[in-house]
Amino acid sequence: MEIIEKLLNHYKESYYFEIDRRDKINSNLNLPITIFVLVVGTLSYYLNNLPSLDYAFMSVFFYISISTLTIITSFSFYYIYRCLTGYTYDYISSTIEIDKYVNDLREYDSQKDENSKLNIDYELTTLLVEQYCQCASTYSQNNKIKSGYFHSASVSLLFAVIILAVSAIPFFVLKYQSPTQVQKAETTNLKEVNMSENKDKPNPKPPGQSTPNPLPPKPEPTKPAKPKIQSIKESDEKKLPKVITEEKPKLKPKPKQ
Repeated sequence: MEIIEKLLNHYKESYYFEIDRRDKINSNLNLPITIFVLVVGTLSYYLNNLPSLDYAFMSVFFYISISTLTIITSFSFYYIYRCLTGYTYDYISSTIEIDKYVNDLREYDSQKDENSKLNIDYELTTLLVEQYCQCASTYSQNNKIKSGYFHSASVSLLFAVIILAVSAIPFFVLKYQSPTQVQKAETTNLKEVNMSENKDKPNPKPPGQSTPNPLPPKPEPTKPAKPKIQSIKESDEKKLPKVITEEKPKLKPKPKQ
């Protein structure tokens, strides 16, 4: 029993460690995302104010740097996207499910003979060891992939900022050397189109008549199934039920032997 308790403590610490590790990676993404937005904004300004291509050294150097910057920015967007989406995490069963499992075990144990009684403490500890082990392993694998994409996004954005700073020199040189151009703005009239949709109201269906089912025979007592681990995507974590605010059922008293 001591080995199982040591495994339980180890897997539990690993589980919460990986949760903190994932949260730190997600919080550290704020800086790369901010840098990405600034790079994209500056790149859009460059593209909207492109100087004329006269095959001079400054002009060719600017267009080469802009093309390289566009490619690197696309890669950084891909790395950030992969760092945020596409991960499914496992969560241990809720306290409501675990309490129900313990109560079912006690009820099942009360119907068994003295020689075939269950060790409920061992059954519960084994369940927690299995769930914490699987959840910690899933978190560890996802965090390893997520940290790799985070590193790639940081490196690509670093190169993007360097190229952006270098490309600013030929851009402003070419901009102040070229004559100012007057751009004509054309206004277009917008026409409003009203679309009407006919919605068919469904006909109410008469309620079906239910026939009473005969009472089934009393089944033999079966061992309750273990609660399953919840596999939820990272983007759907906000939809999780707040188990902490739920009313926790009281454990049934253990029957006297």
